Amino acid sequence: MIQLFLFGIFFFFLRESPGQTSPGNLLEEAKKEGKVTFYTTTNVSESKPLLDGFRSRYPFIEPELNRAGGTALLNRIVNEAKGGKHSMDVLAARPEFIIPLKKTGLLAKYDSPERRYYPDNLKDKEGYWTAYFLNLNTPGYNTRLVSANELPRTYEEMLHPRWKGKLSMDTEDFEWFRTLLKLKVKENGMKFFHALKEQEPIFRRGHALQVQLMAAGEFPLVVNLYAHRIETFKQDRAPVEWYPIEPVPTLIFVVMVSGKAPHPASGRLLTDYILSRDGQEFIRKSHRVPARDGIDPDPPRLKKGLKWYVADPEEGGDYAEIVSLYRKTFGLR
Repeated sequence: MIQLFLFGIFFFFLRESPGQTSPGNLLEEAKKEGKVTFYTTTNVSESKPLLDGFRSRYPFIEPELNRAGGTALLNRIVNEAKGGKHSMDVLAARPEFIIPLKKTGLLAKYDSPERRYYPDNLKDKEGYWTAYFLNLNTPGYNTRLVSANELPRTYEEMLHPRWKGKLSMDTEDFEWFRTLLKLKVKENGMKFFHALKEQEPIFRRGHALQVQLMAAGEFPLVVNLYAHRIETFKQDRAPVEWYPIEPVPTLIFVVMVSGKAPHPASGRLLTDYILSRDGQEFIRKSHRVPARDGIDPDPPRLKKGLKWYVADPEEGGDYAEIVSLYRKTFGLR
């Protein structure tokens, strides 16, 4: 009886967990599939080199890239599923994709062995998603128009009369908005945002465009930008800089496996690669902030020594409500 009991325990720990495949089997199954389809909101200039690195490691798998903006890509995935078409194997996108795709069964659990190198606040417990890079949300300014000692050191200091009509904001800074509401508590946060609207901010779409316009002197200060974007422009000697207001609201971009993947083994293999040290080095080379522990961004100040705050992407209500509230608050369509 004791021998049978011990054998049972041994078998339990050897067997594969649900939805998991041993590394050897995963590779063999991926070879048979020979293809993986990657959906992402990340720019082609960044996502293609990542896929090229994957192809270099696994030349027997042909990767296909499908890139689109956030709303367009989410609608595409949902509409394809409604029509019975399932092309996506792996998705890398902003966190607002998580809830609607989980609700409709379009995400699968996958506890990649690489996930152990990621902090708990950058992954969920069930294995549906893992952050693969971070966007630090910080103010940015034109160094020729504003000196460092004039900068507002809190968001509330942006409400000073001197900044009226001189601030810029993005028309779709929904995640930053949601994160600040959690940091400030919703009631206090809404008071701040209503007061910020009275500052008559100049709205533009796209952080890269805002940095360009700020560098050209169209406005001296942008309320919220991605710090790594500013670092990229600084390399071309643009007169721009960023500074943190801590805790720094941090937007995560997550990688997920499709619940209806036509190439499930290849999809898991690609996920492993994106989260691996090599995959994260590609993230670093694209001037993003890698989410994996032990890999510093370029420059390191984008991560080291900063207190950053990541809002749980599955808390805080329906994302559509956040979008609606943001637009209503600032009078946007």
